Amino acid sequence: MLFLFSSCSLLLKNVYGYKEIKEFDQKEYDKFIAEIKQSYPVNDKVSTYNEFYNYIALGKDSIQRKDLSQPIQILYFDRDSLVSFHANCYAKGQLSGLDWNYENRFSIFPPHSAKNPEDFNSIRFKKINEIFQFNDKLKKYTIIIFWTRMFEKISKDAIYLVINNLKTNKVKDAQIILINTDHFFFKENQF
Repeated sequence: MLFLFSSCSLLLKNVYGYKEIKEFDQKEYDKFIAEIKQSYPVNDKVSTYNEFYNYIALGKDSIQRKDLSQPIQILYFDRDSLVSFHANCYAKGQLSGLDWNYENRFSIFPPHSAKNPEDFNSIRFKKINEIFQFNDKLKKYTIIIFWTRMFEKISKDAIYLVINNLKTNKVKDAQIILINTDHFFFKENQF
């Protein structure tokens, strides 16, 4: 597939907190979500392999599908339109993880996009909702964060950055949806 870790380097393990996942662990998932919900009310979903695969297929070309296959992504929607896109591959690497706020992208709301959102015109909230079947009441802003326990530390860093950005900018009409992709990456890394 598009993003595989058949063997993991020491750098991935030590700097980015990579850990091999052998299955979806409901207990660890619940613990992770409970910690996040202490800081901010979020909606959460566990993606199936097929759901995430169908999401990746929304990309209009191989480069966009590679972007959509990244383990950690942050998508900001203003109603149905994507207005800001971030993925782990566009955050700056540091000795202690990733700098999601590279070039002060998160100094405003919505954050400066890492890629031009107009290039992602096939990525609409409505299409993502058709895949994942959210039952959430639509707010002006919806932030979808794809995350995995494979990179739990940098997933948390990304989530807390989004929460802090909402709080700092006093954004009220927004919701965060966390989508766990462990099923996809576990299955992809079996090959």
